Amino acid sequence: MATITMGVMSSPEVAGLLHQELGNHREWSNFLADCRRGKSSSSKLSGYHLTPVARLIGRAGTCARPVYEAADVEAFIKSFRTLHGAARLESEVKEIQIEEGDLRFWRVRKVPLFLKH
Repeated sequence: MATITMGVMSSPEVAGLLHQELGNHREWSNFLADCRRGKSSSSKLSGYHLTPVARLIGRAGTCARPVYEAADVEAFIKSFRTLHGAARLESEVKEIQIEEGDLRFWRVRKVPLFLKH
């Protein structure tokens, strides 16, 4: 049987690349997980699908992780940019107010969103 050599990327690498190239339009690791499970995603990403090409087995023969073909990832980025017309979707910066002397751990410190009037 003939073999094919291709460049592949792990799921975290693909999620990082999508975040770098397309911005934080969505949590890309969740998008990839939804694609693997066959779930539909957000309305702006409907019709987009990125599936793994194989499962890469670790050195000990355990923890088979999905890998994506690099060419498929590049094609996904190009088609997303073509439809949305932006090279990168920028994030919206939110403002909060924290008391200056509050030294609590970040998980305990709950603050509301500061709305400008």
